Amino acid sequence: MGNTVHCKILDLKYPLSHSEKTVTMLLDEKALIVLADEYTFRRKNKFDNVSLTSGDERSGKSMFTYAKKKLYESPLYRDKEKLKEILDTDNWDISTFTNCHSINLDEICFELNDYKEQLAKALEGSEDIFTLDEAGVGLSSLRWYSPEQVNLYIEFQVIGKKRITTDLILPHKNDLNNRFRDRRVHFWNYVTTIRDNTNHLINRGFVEIREAMTDKWEMNIFWKPFIVCKFPDLSEEDDWSRYEAKKDKFISLIAEQKENEEGSVSKNGILGNKYYNQSNQLIEEMMKPSTPRFKGKEGYTMLEIASLLGIKQPALSMRLKKWKEFQEKAIARQIIKEKMINGDEDGN
Repeated sequence: MGNTVHCKILDLKYPLSHSEKTVTMLLDEKALIVLADEYTFRRKNKFDNVSLTSGDERSGKSMFTYAKKKLYESPLYRDKEKLKEILDTDNWDISTFTNCHSINLDEICFELNDYKEQLAKALEGSEDIFTLDEAGVGLSSLRWYSPEQVNLYIEFQVIGKKRITTDLILPHKNDLNNRFRDRRVHFWNYVTTIRDNTNHLINRGFVEIREAMTDKWEMNIFWKPFIVCKFPDLSEEDDWSRYEAKKDKFISLIAEQKENEEGSVSKNGILGNKYYNQSNQLIEEMMKPSTPRFKGKEGYTMLEIASLLGIKQPALSMRLKKWKEFQEKAIARQIIKEKMINGDEDGN
């Protein structure tokens, strides 16, 4: 869109790393307009916007994604004439755009299935931002073999055509599997705090936004600094109160579910086997010729699935071999059990 935004410089030498040589300008919250413009530019050019937001606990990750969503979906931001009129004055801040409307909280999800449902319902070129908060299960790289994360990767290959803008919130960017992160994430938002030793305060509300730059020679990603700025505290808004109530309810349900699961799981790790078995079933489904694929292809090869999982093909072959042996033993045990129930204790 090319809007001219007059930002205040809060720090000329904000450190981007532990090296004193890597510094940039820290801007005020008005710089978020530039990020919204980039989202709009990409969407109009038939690209999607996948962002990963990370940061320390209690640093304000949810607040940043909330503020960004409120700004991007604001009727005032979408109205070109009113937007230009506002930007031409100095008497405005982000709340000018966020106070004039409410957002659809169904688009902020904590359950992976709810998130996928919202993506499926989204229209092509949707002007909304769809968020999966860090409370969502199944995204951790330590559980890449879980069916949730494999399924989500496949989902993202398809929804890219819809030009959707979406945000995944996690404690650390490496909590997302590197295959997923390096191929599908376009922006990395690192939410941080600044310590004020003079006043003995830790100030929240700062974000380092980086853009993924691919290497045409190697499968490496360089995270190029895009903007470093402050973002607003919108905790007084009614929408935020409803967002927090929704999140608190979900966390309570997860805590209760975890307590019930821990009480029912044996020392043999039945719960772990459950996820292992589900992921193997998903892999088998992916290999079937009937499985729909991106660009009209059908079925995934062993090499493609191994690449998606981030392992070598021999390791996948061994895993499927053990899975087949497990299935055969399970069937044999079931046959013996049924015969014993029917009175044939010798299994003959």
